[in-house]
Amino acid sequence: MSHAYLAAEAAILHILDVLPEMDLVSHCDDLVWRPGPFHRSLTALPVIFPTS
Repeated sequence: MSHAYLAAEAAILHILDVLPEMDLVSHCDDLVWRPGPFHRSLTALPVIFPTS
C-alpha cells in the first residue's frame, strides 16, 4: 500500500472516531465526483452534525 493511502485511511478512521454522529446530507448517489487523469475526488462532502 502507498503512503498516501495509509495516511488517508488513518485520517478517515480518526474523524469517524471523533465525530461518530455525522451523517451525509444527501443520498450517496447524489455526490458529484471530480474526474481526473490520475485521481478521483469528490467536489464536496455535505455532512450534518447533530446538535446537543
